Amino acid sequence: MGYSYLEHPTDVIVSVEAPTIEAALEYAAESVADITLDRSSVSESESRSVGARGDDLRLVLLDWLESANYLIITEGFAARRFEARLDGDGPYTVRGRAYGEGLDADRHGLKIEVKAPTLHGMDVSCGAESVKMRFLLDL
Repeated sequence: MGYSYLEHPTDVIVSVEAPTIEAALEYAAESVADITLDRSSVSESESRSVGARGDDLRLVLLDWLESANYLIITEGFAARRFEARLDGDGPYTVRGRAYGEGLDADRHGLKIEVKAPTLHGMDVSCGAESVKMRFLLDL
């Protein structure tokens, strides 16, 4: 369980599998951080609140990914780990925390900037034993 990156000619497709929807959301946000920076160089000395809302699971995932990306790129917070709690059964609310520190481009090894997550090809499926997600990140 976890996430992997799939080939795409210009962007990146992320595939997530986890035992719960909350763990899947955490992996999804961590995949955004991994594309952007070297998470192993980030200490968890601070935490920030991060959240999302959506009428269905695809829309809440989109908003969650946008929130994670905004935190890293716009607010300059190098996130190493995320926690998520999903409330509701449509509309949904995610309340979460990101653990990390202020972004230092030299120390955190900035890689590729994620412009935005997209709904194109996005899928969220909740099975009896696992939750699977697939989404495209525009680089």
